[in-house]
Amino acid sequence: MRSDCRLRWRTLFAALALCSLAGVWVPSSGVGATGVQLASARILAGSAGAGSTSPNLQQYRTGQPEPRVFTVPPQIQAGAFANPDVYLPKLVAYLLGGSNDPFLQVKALHDWVAVNIVYDVDSFFSGQISSQDASQTLKTHKAVCSGYSGLLKQLLDLAGFDNRIITGYGRGWGSTSLGTEHISSNHAWTAVRIRGAWYLLDSTWDAGYVSDSREFVRAYTDDYLYLEPADFLYTHFPDNPADELLATPLSRQQFLELPDLTGLFWTMGLRPLSPLQRVAQVGAEAVIPLQVPAGVQVEADLLDAKGVAQAQRSLVNFFPGREEVHVSFPAAGDWQVQIFAAPAGQQEFTSVGSLGFRAGEASKALYPTLYEGWYTHECALVDPLSTPIAGRTTQFELRVPGALQVFLTGATEGGPVYLTQASHDPALFRGTYVLRPGGQITVYAVFANQGDEAEGLLQYA
Repeated sequence: MRSDCRLRWRTLFAALALCSLAGVWVPSSGVGATGVQLASARILAGSAGAGSTSPNLQQYRTGQPEPRVFTVPPQIQAGAFANPDVYLPKLVAYLLGGSNDPFLQVKALHDWVAVNIVYDVDSFFSGQISSQDASQTLKTHKAVCSGYSGLLKQLLDLAGFDNRIITGYGRGWGSTSLGTEHISSNHAWTAVRIRGAWYLLDSTWDAGYVSDSREFVRAYTDDYLYLEPADFLYTHFPDNPADELLATPLSRQQFLELPDLTGLFWTMGLRPLSPLQRVAQVGAEAVIPLQVPAGVQVEADLLDAKGVAQAQRSLVNFFPGREEVHVSFPAAGDWQVQIFAAPAGQQEFTSVGSLGFRAGEASKALYPTLYEGWYTHECALVDPLSTPIAGRTTQFELRVPGALQVFLTGATEGGPVYLTQASHDPALFRGTYVLRPGGQITVYAVFANQGDEAEGLLQYA
């Protein structure tokens, strides 16, 4: 997704005729002026007593299984699979023994199931689902969703927790934000009552995922452990409206209008800053504003109907507390924006949601290529958003937090061109220049404590 671009700016520029132009700034229309307004409101809150009122549930969503899951005495662990009638009560007693906190106790039971049971991909794809009762799940060490939820129910029953299995529609493997979505009961998950309030969990989806090659990949998460009912509904639509755990349940049509935003989207603290739809009617371009907390980074790809990513058709702008994803559509028709997220500094991104768009017209706009430095320093491009720009008078406006200098190479015949730092905002750099025809224009920045190294931010082809 990214590439690195650096140069020794003092060494290189010593051989060039430096021209630090003052730059005449012309006010722009502002970031997001072409942003699309989408017509579906986000669900805002769960019902009273539905889990959303309980304090600090995040402390139980650590991204790691409860440690006691891995310290079950071997005799009890083996016995739970071989002789569940005798050993399941002992397993539950051990898992609960680590804490008097009922939220932690339920997490331990959820985690044991998620860690120890493998998803039965053969049964799922063949459509020939074998028995999913708890004893069979334990005997084979594998299950589909009904087996996961059935086993978790037995553990919760033994532990004395009021709970029930919820059936409904899940936006799981093979779901897409394009085309018509058909709701049918294809999934099962869990509701549990803790201290008088109901909470939702999905031990199947927290166990791992099915890859594109139709193989199950063990990858524990707690993205669907105690997830807010309002956020759970972006991927799970129960058969019984009461199982939404909302004061005013969503209708089937309202669910169909919601985008596919995964549990990880909410777990990482991401939030839409404008209403989003599963498929939005737009023109040639769109802007997706997201609330992004510190310590999280977001990227996005524009995909065609076949899932092929489109080069230079998406751009991420960073602002304090939020990011804006810009997309331009090469042709009228159906498109999908895949959103990825990762902790800051991590190179491996995970898909956290997708949005469908039906573009009414094509855009010729190609965004500049973004380098690693753009993301590292959380920059924002106001002008010019699209390329090519060579051979004409062009206004530049960028936000580069922490930069001492920002300059262009390839812009003029005379050498590098420096943008002017705004006096009222040291992160803002501006300038208007007549650019030479042809060639590539690269934007670099100089930061403190980097010696004579300038870091590439982006390039206009």
